Amino acid sequence: MAVYNNTNTASPLTSVEFAPVSDGNFTFFTLNKPESTDAIRQWLTSPDVGQEIVAETSVNGKPILVTHGDKTKDEMMKALEAHGEKLQLHIHKKPFNFWALRGSMSVIAHTLTIIASFIQVKKNSAGHYVKRDVHVDTLAFSILNQLANVTNIVYGGQQTDDTNRLNVLKDQLNDELGPHLRKGENVFDVDDRRSDLRKGPQAPLSPLEQANQMMKENSVRIGEIALRYLGSMFLAFPVNHIKPGLAKLRTGNLVAAYKAFRNPDHIIRWAGMGYLTGKTLALFAKVPDPYSDKPHTALDTFREKYLFKYAGLIEAASGYTTMGRRWNGTIGIKNKTGSYSVMPDWPQRIGGFLFGSGYVVRYFAKFGQRNLDMEEVYAHAEDTMAKTPPEKLPQLLANTAATIAADTKLNPAGTQNASFGEIFTKMMSDLYRYHHIALDNLGTEPEERMAKITETGPEQATPTKYASVRGARNPMDRVAKPAASRADSVSKTDEKHLSLGV
Repeated sequence: MAVYNNTNTASPLTSVEFAPVSDGNFTFFTLNKPESTDAIRQWLTSPDVGQEIVAETSVNGKPILVTHGDKTKDEMMKALEAHGEKLQLHIHKKPFNFWALRGSMSVIAHTLTIIASFIQVKKNSAGHYVKRDVHVDTLAFSILNQLANVTNIVYGGQQTDDTNRLNVLKDQLNDELGPHLRKGENVFDVDDRRSDLRKGPQAPLSPLEQANQMMKENSVRIGEIALRYLGSMFLAFPVNHIKPGLAKLRTGNLVAAYKAFRNPDHIIRWAGMGYLTGKTLALFAKVPDPYSDKPHTALDTFREKYLFKYAGLIEAASGYTTMGRRWNGTIGIKNKTGSYSVMPDWPQRIGGFLFGSGYVVRYFAKFGQRNLDMEEVYAHAEDTMAKTPPEKLPQLLANTAATIAADTKLNPAGTQNASFGEIFTKMMSDLYRYHHIALDNLGTEPEERMAKITETGPEQATPTKYASVRGARNPMDRVAKPAASRADSVSKTDEKHLSLGV
């Protein structure tokens, strides 16, 4: 879909949206206020423009006119420009991916730390530089954090199905469409999965697909919290201290066992404890669920909006406290004479700063979000509209698209911010594909539409039949070529058999 915003602030038109059509145009006009509707309607239906009003509705108080005509998109653009409209193509901007930035910063940080851990040097008693033993604590910490970085970049925040919101929207659609159903028909229950009926039998998920689904739903708890939690544990209690710590623990002396387990470097130990504190708090964060029917408390608000952010700041402070040891460290490369070319441990200095700053970036990242199952929304709405009288369908389709558009624009997921025109066109195509219902006025001949516009034809005395159940021809070809239905494929198979004499 092509959406153009009108930069002419004096015009009542705020945006124009064109559906993909092979010839003519199928266009959606959004106005700034209801008082402007009559003037724009008269201009659109004038012989010079030649648009037919298919339906009228509104989204968030802004009127929308659904129109169709014989002019191409380029011709309509010229007509709009001649009318004084200044249209600019709308470019949908995706929200900035703070998780990817946080993970990327940490990848660089821990890569530098791992490299530096193998080339650190110190002075011996004779004053000569010798290779220092690898810091097992920071090495184990960095390796586990690298795994967590992959989850940050690949999965980002947790993605959860918004079941409560889906049911609320289905209820709203039932309330709006229910009064218009044909006699004897009923709305579908909100628990019905109409989209599943369109998919047919599905193969069970493979173990890899199950793991991928689990990671999408728990990416933060598994990657950002669990993996980094284990790494922080090794920072406070290094892996090479486990054996002596267990030996002391068997004696029953807890104090001695703790001293054996802990990192003797008190700066690194307390940094690890700070990480553990922040991650323990982050475990209790939750994804907002405003459509839940459970009472929402102040504690829920704190867990949804603040807990994960404040836990990250605690970890950022812990990251910066390790700068002391990194700043005093030295690294060296052995030269041809056998001695070391020594320099300050810049890799760890830079890495420590980037890692701590990564938690500051995480402050702006979402713990997770709930996503609306749009395919189920469409299936529920379309299957319900199929039960309405044909003459009501264009207006009901416009109203339903407006309801869905007004709701989904509140969704933070960029992929779900569908425009009114996209929603209307998809549902119109699906109605033909799954129910063989087409908007009949899109299939009239050009002279018929012009006769209605100029009020010279015989149709002016009779109402236009906007929709009908049709299988012989597909007026939807002008909007979007629908996928072949099962009924069509069966019909073609029968024809083939007849031609072969079967």
